[in-house]
Amino acid sequence: MEPAMMPRLVSALLAAGLLAVVPASAQSILDTTDGRYQMQPVEGGIARLDTQTGAVDLCRVDGDAMVCTGSSDAQRGDAGRIADLEARVAALEGGKPAVDDVDAADQAIKTMRQVFRGFADIVRELERDLGSAPDGAKGEAEPDRT
Repeated sequence: MEPAMMPRLVSALLAAGLLAVVPASAQSILDTTDGRYQMQPVEGGIARLDTQTGAVDLCRVDGDAMVCTGSSDAQRGDAGRIADLEARVAALEGGKPAVDDVDAADQAIKTMRQVFRGFADIVRELERDLGSAPDGAKGEAEPDRT
């Protein structure tokens, strides 16, 4: 190959590479599936698919911004979901407490103490059977809580 042809060949390959990269990168931006929305060019604008709800909106470029118009069904669906969530929040905030009275809480604490003491007794018994006493338990009598 002649040395004079080398710069032309490099320029041609570089131009071809750039032309191939630009549409590929533009398409990859539109086909991004990592986020909530998928964009697809259509006649008259861009179709935006909400991958969480399945709603499709038609978007158009208006100056520096992209304006999307949602379908009235999607807007009604959103309003319904918002109303349902507001009703749930009101029910949860206005509901009765998890423990009705102090006596029930005291009984629950008493029961948990018994359970934990039972576990501690089992651990001490296992340590004694293995030949090692836990710290602070040497020489103390084992209470029978069963």
